[in-house]
Amino acid sequence: MATRKFIWVSMLQNYGQNYLFGQGLGKFYFLSQQILPWAIDAHNDFLKLYIELGLLGIVFFVLLISYFLTRILKNYINCKENIYLITFILSFSSYILALADNVINMLVIQWFVWSLIGITIENKNYSNIKTFEKRAGCL
Repeated sequence: MATRKFIWVSMLQNYGQNYLFGQGLGKFYFLSQQILPWAIDAHNDFLKLYIELGLLGIVFFVLLISYFLTRILKNYINCKENIYLITFILSFSSYILALADNVINMLVIQWFVWSLIGITIENKNYSNIKTFEKRAGCL
């Protein structure tokens, strides 16, 4: 963890000045070579997004994730179906994990999370069409 803290602090000190737009997509890996004798990923996706895309990128990412998590949580509150709660917990935990690892680069996890979110939301839309009268409060 000490190496990660060193990477995070060093990258913020050296490359955090372009706070609005960042250094450019995909630059973190290459910029890390200027601080360390080897190239390394951030082990913190939010820091990586900030360095690469600036505040605009991180705000957009957080809004996107917040939108889907809020929508799934509202579906659970309205419908009381466990699939929504499971989807919320798995999605939320994967983005908490992003604070200490490179989750965005893990294609398998991203396919799983976004497929689960999509299936859950589509299931909700399909359920509303099929059983609209039974679930008037589940919109």
